[in-house]
Amino acid sequence: FVYRRDLRSSAAWREGVAAFWVMALGAALSLIWQTYHLPSEWTLFFLLWALLSLPVVYLMDSLVAMALYLVVASVWSLSAVDVFHGSETVNFYWVLLGAAVPMAVMRRRADADSAGSAFVFWLLAMSLCVGTGVSLAALSHGSDDLIALIIALVATSAVAVSRLAFHQLTQPWKDPFGLFGGLTIFILALVLSFESPWGSNLEGEIGSWLFTGVAAVIWLGLSWLVLQGGRMGPVGILLLAFPVVLLADLAFSMVSFRGDIAVFLYNLYLLALGVLLIWDGARRASLSLANAGLLVVAVHLLVRLFDSDIPFTLKGILFILVGVGFLGANFAIVKKRRQTRSDVPEPPTTTSS
Repeated sequence: FVYRRDLRSSAAWREGVAAFWVMALGAALSLIWQTYHLPSEWTLFFLLWALLSLPVVYLMDSLVAMALYLVVASVWSLSAVDVFHGSETVNFYWVLLGAAVPMAVMRRRADADSAGSAFVFWLLAMSLCVGTGVSLAALSHGSDDLIALIIALVATSAVAVSRLAFHQLTQPWKDPFGLFGGLTIFILALVLSFESPWGSNLEGEIGSWLFTGVAAVIWLGLSWLVLQGGRMGPVGILLLAFPVVLLADLAFSMVSFRGDIAVFLYNLYLLALGVLLIWDGARRASLSLANAGLLVVAVHLLVRLFDSDIPFTLKGILFILVGVGFLGANFAIVKKRRQTRSDVPEPPTTTSS
């Protein structure tokens, strides 16, 4: 009653009371644990704390309570990896994470472009990384190729969520799913562009294949929704097709027992990704997109250069040329943006007699 009468309209009171409530739940649980000498498995303690804190998130409509809930749930999942190593018990973290999704949906519908909504989305994106990590730790019997496929499916699903939920945002930092997904795909493609990761096969237990199947179904569903809405440009389609490229290369390497062609295709993939980002940034006069494309090309080029046996002087010259390319591209885009603004006619001014 007091909350509905006095606190609901005040964000400061609401967040403060919610934070105190969650912390008080943890203190009460620890006191009960010590008083009645309950088993010293701290994984059970954090799980109960997370479950008791979840109603507070929705009763108080609190971002701080949601942050504390996700932190406690993440601590439980990390501790459960150590206690239940090799067990699918840690995958219960996805249930805990899914329980916080309706809060994010409500925040997005209320005000998708606010700092509070961005805070919620960043929490969920980081929790997605934690969940993927603990699930991969539980699937320790899977091969490296199967783990790479799971990471690719999760990353491309994050990109699809980005295009479905955040396509209208103008500030990239408010789209954590797109940033995390794109960065993960780039790093994974960069690792696979070397010959050393290739040569194994898709091996795993039933749990590994079940997790992969669920991730594949989610990726297919999100991809269909994005493509049906026509919200994917060339860059998005290339990112979304990453698991297909990975599966094709894995199939070819297992049939031919050669990884050199797969390495060539991934180098070509990275080059195409960088060029498309630069082209899209130049077309939209977007410095962030153009710099992202230049960074993809530059990192790829520099990694290949320092991995090769060419003279050190030539490596230095090419390194300088990469920097000159950054400056030139930024100068050209800034000039185009100024010309676009100067071409916009000013509204006519009216004078009163």
